[in-house]
Amino acid sequence: MISVGVAIGILAVIAIILGVVWFILLRQTKQKFAGFVVFGVIAAVCYLFLLNHVYVLDESVEGRYYERIALFSSEFTFKNGESATVVPQWGFGKRAIILNDTEQRRTFEIVVYSTSGGRYDPQKTRLQPYSMNTVNYSVDYIYKNPPSSIRVKGNRAERGWIH
Repeated sequence: MISVGVAIGILAVIAIILGVVWFILLRQTKQKFAGFVVFGVIAAVCYLFLLNHVYVLDESVEGRYYERIALFSSEFTFKNGESATVVPQWGFGKRAIILNDTEQRRTFEIVVYSTSGGRYDPQKTRLQPYSMNTVNYSVDYIYKNPPSSIRVKGNRAERGWIH
């Protein structure tokens, strides 16, 4: 697992190198702009396909957590001595890996906002102490209450909440 800043830096350097190579290969043609558009679409698809967000909940300070990116399998050792293998999930869609490295049980909820009003929580997942959990949603709020309403595009919007 690597930090989010390092992961974005690596992806940016790769994108710059590929962009320069692409520019050199296509500099004699008049299709430069089309090449950059295609390259941008490919870079965006790779970004969405490769990133696996890992949230590590830490109890050294109340309400502390940190985020990592999993590009390859790695071992994580909890404070109680147990370990878990973090395996990236390849594919499109929102997903997150949550490592609860605390003695407390935490909860992951999906908060659903809709244009018809109201807010309800259709799904709750208990995060056991010193455990690894994979969820098919993004994590938007950690240790802070989500807003009572948000701007919704379409009929509904879902947000992940750890508390």
